[in-house]
Amino acid sequence: MKRYFASIRQYSWILLVCMVIAAGAGFVLAKKQPVSYQVSSIMYVSVGAPGTTYSSTGASSTTAADSLTAAANYASEMLTRSVMEYVYQNYPDIAKQRYTADDLLVDVLPAASTTSPTITITATAATPSEGVLLANAVANGFQSYVGSQLQSHLDLLRQNIQNQLTIYQKQSSDLESKIQQLNNPQDPRTALWTTDRSDAIHNIDSLTNQLQSLPTTIHSDVYVVQQAKNSDASPTAKASTIVAASAGVGLLLGLAIMLLMIFLDSRLRSEEQVKEKLGLAYIGSLATEKEFGAVPTRVSGTAAQQIADIGANLRLAGVLAGQWKAPHGAILLITSPQPAEGKTTLAASLAAVFARGGGSGIVVDGNLRRPSTHLAFGMGSTGIGLSGLLKGNGQSVDEAVVRSNIPGIWLLPGGAALDESAILLGQKMPAILEHLRSKIDLVIIDGPSLLNGADASLLASMADGVALVVDVRHEKLPRLLRARDLLKSLAHTPTGVVMNRFTHRSRKGSNYYATAFPVDTANDSRVPVKVAEMSSNGHGKEVGNGYLAEEKIASPPSPGRPVPADRAALSEMPPLVANPIENQQIPGSPRPHPNASRSPYRGTPPPPVRPGKDQ
Repeated sequence: MKRYFASIRQYSWILLVCMVIAAGAGFVLAKKQPVSYQVSSIMYVSVGAPGTTYSSTGASSTTAADSLTAAANYASEMLTRSVMEYVYQNYPDIAKQRYTADDLLVDVLPAASTTSPTITITATAATPSEGVLLANAVANGFQSYVGSQLQSHLDLLRQNIQNQLTIYQKQSSDLESKIQQLNNPQDPRTALWTTDRSDAIHNIDSLTNQLQSLPTTIHSDVYVVQQAKNSDASPTAKASTIVAASAGVGLLLGLAIMLLMIFLDSRLRSEEQVKEKLGLAYIGSLATEKEFGAVPTRVSGTAAQQIADIGANLRLAGVLAGQWKAPHGAILLITSPQPAEGKTTLAASLAAVFARGGGSGIVVDGNLRRPSTHLAFGMGSTGIGLSGLLKGNGQSVDEAVVRSNIPGIWLLPGGAALDESAILLGQKMPAILEHLRSKIDLVIIDGPSLLNGADASLLASMADGVALVVDVRHEKLPRLLRARDLLKSLAHTPTGVVMNRFTHRSRKGSNYYATAFPVDTANDSRVPVKVAEMSSNGHGKEVGNGYLAEEKIASPPSPGRPVPADRAALSEMPPLVANPIENQQIPGSPRPHPNASRSPYRGTPPPPVRPGKDQ
């Protein structure tokens, strides 16, 4: 989960934006909503109360649970059209306010309590007075409706008993007439009719008792205990509630968008992913451009410490082994997957920091299609440059090398732009680099981007190590994997990754981290060679008394990199001019550099120019 903290912090602005937009929309919606008011009346249910049953003494068997059940049933019955039609017809003021029975079904909401036999009737209307009218009308109307229903049932029951009593009274009268007309006690019919008349009289007495026990009127068992008042009305459309709800919806939406962005984001999120995802060494990171200032050769503070760490990590991670000393200086290629990722910034600042430590270095502008390294040093493009050497115009390497305004650092500018640079680099660049390494401790090639042509891959095959600069803001993992494959399959050169514009998530003072270049031990073989045949590209190292050395042989051999037999032929090339530079004060420097007297190059610093955009 820690690996996603950087992405969560990066995309946290989405949450804020979504919340602000949603809250703004909720505020606008709240303003457009018509203001309405709610007011409530309360009813109480008492099953078996005196006057609510057919017995004058009430129902003694009822319980509190019966009242709760009756309240729930009444609340459901209230939301029927027949009830609302009854209320509408008995309260003409409702029609005067242009409400209908269907409006009552929508605007009035009864709710039964689960703990007490009460029903709360809540009415919603445009004004408090209308809400009071609807709530009280429905409450009083439902009480009247329940009473009328009970009274109708009582009247129907009394009518049925009265009808039965009339039938039995007529039957008794008819039997009495027959007995009197027969007037013969000895006749068997007299005894039969007398028995039937006795039964009729018994039924008459029973029905008369039932009729006398029934009340003439009955009351509803639901009562209005609290009438609605205008002072009880409260507005329903609260702006704060709508805004808060909208902000909550915006927060959920922003969270979903942020998680989707994190899921789709294939950029490097942490230093550990360099080794995990790319299988390359991690040699450091660069901070924001503000810390480097306008001139990358004058870095200080945190930026200078980062550059120094990168220089040390080149050796520690196995990207650039050896002693970095002429005549066996080291060659480092600085490249990136795409342009404008910070190659030139790293090349110029690394050279400056290396020179402060007492070393001598040269920066070679290897981007011949768009040469601009000289701008990082505040210099104009002077001399024939690297493109002139590759074209073979008869001038030596010494004539193309110019002195920078940094003691101990020289520059081989790119010269005129060269479109057909790939073929010329493959043919003549190895000899140029061998000459430079024999005179300089560290040769830094400010190369082109890997995915823009074959130039960077060719230069990588000639270098001892590669620093791959990655802008973590834009580079995606598929493109990085493609650049990694180019370096591994074509150059076979140890590569370390520098994460540019990378913000550490840990606390200040505990940000250092590096990983070594992974070595394939299955293909790692070492063979003894003579010192005279030892490679001067920095891979070999002297052991014992100097007669033998070990050279790491890659399997298969790196394409484009000369084998020891080819390097022997390089000794036939004309030597560089070894005249020391004058021990003069460099403008802007406190004292002459200690390595100035042993440098093979001479010259005066060119006039400064405004630095261009770093490539």
